[in-house]
Amino acid sequence: MAWCYIKGRWWIFAIPLTVFTLVGAAMIVMDTIADPAKSPVPPWYESLLFLGIFFILIPWIGTLLIVLSIRRGQQRERDLLERGVRGLGTLISASETGLYTNDIPQIEMIIDIRSGIHPDCRISHREHVNLTDLHKLVPGRELTVIVDPDDRENILVIL
Repeated sequence: MAWCYIKGRWWIFAIPLTVFTLVGAAMIVMDTIADPAKSPVPPWYESLLFLGIFFILIPWIGTLLIVLSIRRGQQRERDLLERGVRGLGTLISASETGLYTNDIPQIEMIIDIRSGIHPDCRISHREHVNLTDLHKLVPGRELTVIVDPDDRENILVIL
């Protein structure tokens, strides 16, 4: 399940980006008014200019990478919902991988997939599963899956 933007939560990204941008800008201003000291190291190494640029660029680049990753996951789900083929899967086993994102565990599932376009197969699939849905992951349970027609390993599990 891909992360979805909650309308009105723009401030989650805006507040830290604003703070880091203001601090970085203050460092750049401080560097321009500071008296340069004579030192054997390169001037860019000790200057606040370098640190100010770092404070401005790194949060923006990190936020951009996070947003692109989220959109890629959402696009994958949309593509599977639009052009994927429904199939059935039998859950063989489910175990936690130890990775948690916002207290939501990632679960590794071994599933026997039966769809009309690919031969029956057993695949290993990792997905974050809400705590309220963990009770549904009982071995032997039939799950609805959506399978990519081009790649049988690319699936979406409907809980």
